[in-house]
Amino acid sequence: TSTAQEQASLPEGRSLRDAVQSLEHRLVQDALQRHQGNWASAGRELQMDRANLIRLAKRLGLYEARKRGAAPN
Repeated sequence: TSTAQEQASLPEGRSLRDAVQSLEHRLVQDALQRHQGNWASAGRELQMDRANLIRLAKRLGLYEARKRGAAPN
């Protein structure tokens, strides 16, 4: 069994910033899928204002992919 400290460690060569960005990307993408691309509904689930969610999605590269109709990464 591993300790909580071992479970919380980052993979070698990966920064905290990268790990947080990856988690944010996955959470936003999953919420948008659950809400069929409805930004306001996804924002409510994530407890974010729609405008802030779109701003975050732009930073993560999700907004343009959804706008073009492409499947996000």
